[in-house]
Amino acid sequence: MLSKEDTMNTLFEPVKIGTMEIKNRFVRSATYDGSAKRSGHVSERQLQMFDTLAHGGVGLIVTGITYVDPSGQNLPFQNSMASDEYIPGFKKLTDIVHNRGAKIAIQLFHAGRERVRFLKDKTEEAIAPSFVKDDPYFSGNYRSLEEDEIRQIIENFGDAARRSREAGFDAVQVHGAHGFLLSQFLSPYTNHREDDCDLRGGDQTDALQATPNRVDPQLSSSREGDERQGDAVHETEIDHDLPGDDPQGGGAHQNPDHQVSGDLRE
Repeated sequence: MLSKEDTMNTLFEPVKIGTMEIKNRFVRSATYDGSAKRSGHVSERQLQMFDTLAHGGVGLIVTGITYVDPSGQNLPFQNSMASDEYIPGFKKLTDIVHNRGAKIAIQLFHAGRERVRFLKDKTEEAIAPSFVKDDPYFSGNYRSLEEDEIRQIIENFGDAARRSREAGFDAVQVHGAHGFLLSQFLSPYTNHREDDCDLRGGDQTDALQATPNRVDPQLSSSREGDERQGDAVHETEIDHDLPGDDPQGGGAHQNPDHQVSGDLRE
């Protein structure tokens, strides 16, 4: 059994996540900082903040929630990776972090029906796996996604991952928790679909697997032709953030989510 001193020393030892080597075990987890420009671009304030974080010695930094499509934004001053125009700003940010010897991951997400909390124009509808009638836990103007819209959102995640790679990120974290869109697909409470994304009688992984499956080929293709000077080409790792128990009856629970985690890892 490790002594307290040995345990503390371990925190400062390098560790590998896949092919990505981190200089220590300290991770700054994904945190919405509310500092992006209104347009979704990286701000000067964020460049300074991430420089400070990396200078402090943390091994890995994960950005706050970054939407892959405008329909997935749920907060003001939130970063976007919905088009190529956002790559240069993020490239400045990743360069700053790398110059401090740290690694950086981007957290990609879509808010789903949680977007209604952000909308000022109440005539616009947010989108979700299903519309839950008489839901005591949620109110707002939203509708069920069409199948072609689901396929497009999956493409959006893949495109955002490709942009993240081009912007110099070392890893991509796909946000599948906290009641946002992918979490809504995982919960039987918010997913009443009767197609390939139905969870009630099928494999819970099906609703989620398509996203990382789309992310990985985009990352792989964007590695081709990478000729960074002075630095070996490295893989861009994929991580998935999964929910725990839903508090409401009929929601997702940890055991099925643990199964999903294992299936995604395979």
